[in-house]
Amino acid sequence: MKKLLMLIICSIFFTNSNAGSLKECDSESCKAYFKKFEKGAKGGHGQAIAMLGEFYYHGYGVAKDSVKALGYYTKAAKKGITSAEYKAGLIYLLNEDFKDLDKGIYFLTKAARAEYKDALFLLGRIYLTDEFKLKNLNQADIYLAKAYKKKHVNMPETLMYIMNTYSSVDEEVFPALHKVVENAPLVLSDNKLHWPVTDTETITITSAKIETIFDIQLKEFRRPIKSVGSRLPGVTCEETVGCITAKNMQELGDMGIL
Repeated sequence: MKKLLMLIICSIFFTNSNAGSLKECDSESCKAYFKKFEKGAKGGHGQAIAMLGEFYYHGYGVAKDSVKALGYYTKAAKKGITSAEYKAGLIYLLNEDFKDLDKGIYFLTKAARAEYKDALFLLGRIYLTDEFKLKNLNQADIYLAKAYKKKHVNMPETLMYIMNTYSSVDEEVFPALHKVVENAPLVLSDNKLHWPVTDTETITITSAKIETIFDIQLKEFRRPIKSVGSRLPGVTCEETVGCITAKNMQELGDMGIL
């Protein structure tokens, strides 16, 4: 089971839309993008800071440097960039040079609070087994139920593991997971569980080129950073109608306010 969990973790390591397309690159174009994002990071933009972490991790436009990558991820995490929290947590769990279980769980938990799908799933798997010496079936149940509701790609094989280990998704042991599975059961075929195929029309979306995504982000970095909290003295955001907080957002850029 230990090897299986590590393979699962590695398989979803750095798989967001930008990072998944990043490869080591030392062309003048890649170096130019690095410089532009570096300028945005100096302007305090959390998304730019997070992308510098990606650039350093993958060696895109700059020499690979895991130390600097982690530094930028943690800086972006402090600005509420959930993907950066998630990636900092993974580095602390997986990278032998920085391995720190407490910090890894800390950052993954922060990302999970923002409903970051991969963070929810990984925490569920970590608490489900004893590989990290943190086995806690109550916690596993909570996180895996949330990951199931979000249809995480690795949930079918996780349910197979639970069924093989505990005979079933027991209502007493896994009450939250049992409930969501009952409400939206998987399909068993060829001795494997699968997400059911619906009659909904399938629309194939081709991802934009990484440079196009970069250009869109860079335009946002030209805007001044705006406050998203309450500006009324003595009044909290929660007490103001229409007030928006960045606490649970996966990325500030999702709201177009950078």
